[in-house]
Amino acid sequence: MIKSIYISRNEEEIPQLSSYAVQKGIRVTAVSQIRFEAVNNQPKSKTEVIFFSSIRAAEYFLKNQHIAPEVKVATIGISTAKKLSALGIQSDFIGEKAGDPEQVANDFNSWLNGRKVLIPCSASSNRSIAAVLPKTQVEELIVYRTMSDCKPVNPHALYVFTSPSNFKAFQECNQLPQAATVIAWGNTTQKALNSAGIDVVFTLETSTEEELITFLSRN
Repeated sequence: MIKSIYISRNEEEIPQLSSYAVQKGIRVTAVSQIRFEAVNNQPKSKTEVIFFSSIRAAEYFLKNQHIAPEVKVATIGISTAKKLSALGIQSDFIGEKAGDPEQVANDFNSWLNGRKVLIPCSASSNRSIAAVLPKTQVEELIVYRTMSDCKPVNPHALYVFTSPSNFKAFQECNQLPQAATVIAWGNTTQKALNSAGIDVVFTLETSTEEELITFLSRN
């Protein structure tokens, strides 16, 4: 039975995991290792579709922009779609497996059917979606910067890294215990961990708290 978990997200971002941990007597440390800064950029041209790869990209975009009624909204996965819905924005396309952005990109490309798309993103975006689409259809709009903000973390039995940037920042002032179990929040994070020589026991396909809790319940 896992007794302690570190996850590279802040407490308010993991309500379901926190509740589950309390029920099971698991100690959870929820601390993001990165911070963000808004970038006020303007789209260069009109678009037919806006693709949000995270709720953070959506929030920073909406600080300075609005979505025209005729513009379709696409999201990387169900978690982002739900959070947008809470803001009154409905998604016309929802990726089935947010943890596999390449597959989402291919599915989205088929759905897009030649329309122009705007992708709000971080200055350090991995470009998983844009890389699959024809360049003439895509405009990437940097709406925020991601910066390291490393915080020391005591040893835990299980580590859940939610992004490559969080993992990279974590390493600046922390070291993984040799016996630690590691979970990756999607394929992109898994690749970053594997590149650093770290074995991953499980990679989230849908990148949701529900999937993580299901894994914990079974193991």
